[in-house]
Amino acid sequence: MRKQITQVLLLVISFSGFSQVKLEKGYFIDNSGTRKECFIKNMKWENNPTEFEYQETLNTDPKTAKINLVQEFGISEKLKYKRFEVAIDQSDDRIRYLDQSKEPKFKTETVFLKYIVEGNAVLYIYQKSNFTRFFYSINDSAVKQLVYKKYRQDGNKIGNNNHFRQQLWNDIRCGEMNIDELKKVSYNSDLIRYFVHYNTCIDPNFEILAEKDHKNSFHINVRPGINVSKTRMESGIWKGFDFGNQLGLRLGLEAEYVLSFNKGKWSAFAELTYQYYKVEDKELNFDSSTPFSDFTYLASIDYSSIEIPVGARHRFFISDRSNIFINGALVFDLVLKSNIALKIPESGAIEREYDDSSSINFAFGIGYTYNNTYSIEARYLTDRNLVNRVGVKGEYSTISFIFGYRIF
Repeated sequence: MRKQITQVLLLVISFSGFSQVKLEKGYFIDNSGTRKECFIKNMKWENNPTEFEYQETLNTDPKTAKINLVQEFGISEKLKYKRFEVAIDQSDDRIRYLDQSKEPKFKTETVFLKYIVEGNAVLYIYQKSNFTRFFYSINDSAVKQLVYKKYRQDGNKIGNNNHFRQQLWNDIRCGEMNIDELKKVSYNSDLIRYFVHYNTCIDPNFEILAEKDHKNSFHINVRPGINVSKTRMESGIWKGFDFGNQLGLRLGLEAEYVLSFNKGKWSAFAELTYQYYKVEDKELNFDSSTPFSDFTYLASIDYSSIEIPVGARHRFFISDRSNIFINGALVFDLVLKSNIALKIPESGAIEREYDDSSSINFAFGIGYTYNNTYSIEARYLTDRNLVNRVGVKGEYSTISFIFGYRIF
């Protein structure tokens, strides 16, 4: 058992090592139009950058290229950014900050836009901490924002300015697309499918950069939380005894590997989690047919361990930055400290003392991720036996409420 746990620990450490930011082969085009091959530090930017760090060779000192000096930059075939001066709606997308106007609040800015779909019709994306905007151009025409805005109506209802659908109908329409189909297009990854459909209609040989951007990637998540745990013990001399629900803290560090297929909806994960459970002086209920029924026995548990869930997670995307997920895992339990003691308080004697043993059980969870950074999860861990002793059962189960924060 300890050999298996050691192997899992080594696997988690290996995952962490692969997840570091690294230099990758890329290029940039300066203001004179000169293309320079280099190595760029891939930060996997959640928000569109205004600068990037690069090295001319792997042995030279790093330099910083700012947006005012660079027209375009890219990393291999994975992603590409291009500088534009565009009007961007600055309205906040967050519900609590919505205003009552359906009209966008445009401001002209110089930004790097990220290519999502590249073809006769190009789709770009621009992200900040409080909003996401899509842009488009057709046959090298001027870049324009696809307009979508949430706003607050009377009675705290939320309205939607879906002008982007009119823009698509006017400018990006091919084949037998009808208005009813267009009404189903939302301001999210639906736009990728729409632009793919259009470019396929115009030119079957178009290139979609977005598909190349869904690469296998690692994330590290810190996952503290609260456990609600209970233990039920049985033996030939006492009835089934429930120690009751007890609150405890848990602290976890998770390595997650997002798979490239199915648009990043599937991932594998492994976690190291510290947890503890402690109950003192609970009175046992002995069977009246036994001679022990004349005595008062007290039971105590002092138990802590490292849990190592290893499993798979599936996401249901609500938007590009939030999702609902479910997961399942096999849980390896490495006991750090354990003691289950029965005593007679009148004499202070220890009648029985049981040592816990390492074991394996299962975990199932459901949760929500916000802004690709924060998450909450409710997780149920099935029963595992704490006592490795013939004729004695110690069934331990837990419901965990977990808060997650992605470090990178």
